[in-house]
Amino acid sequence: MLTLFLSGTNDITFIYNSRTMTKHTINIPNKQHIITDRLQARFNPSLLEVMDESDQHVGHAGHQGGGRHFAVKISSTHFNHLSRVACHRLIYQTLADLMPHDIHALRIEVV
Repeated sequence: MLTLFLSGTNDITFIYNSRTMTKHTINIPNKQHIITDRLQARFNPSLLEVMDESDQHVGHAGHQGGGRHFAVKISSTHFNHLSRVACHRLIYQTLADLMPHDIHALRIEVV
């Protein structure tokens, strides 16, 4: 028997033997951290803010429990001499595998 416990943090504890209470805990990074890590690694920004705006979308079809609407404010030399559309395309390419399931909406501000 496998039992799962979700904590208020990003930890999931698996109890896979109820007789001996053998357990294993793993840490699952939240989406905000994943977005931050990817953008940091790809663009080495001088400014990066990633905000979860899901609470502003309660009642919207894409809300589905939250954690799917994000805003990014970013500044990087990688964006010098690029159009706003080109900057947004680079950011979307970096996060493409997270859309549309993990990320429903992404608001981007390149500064």
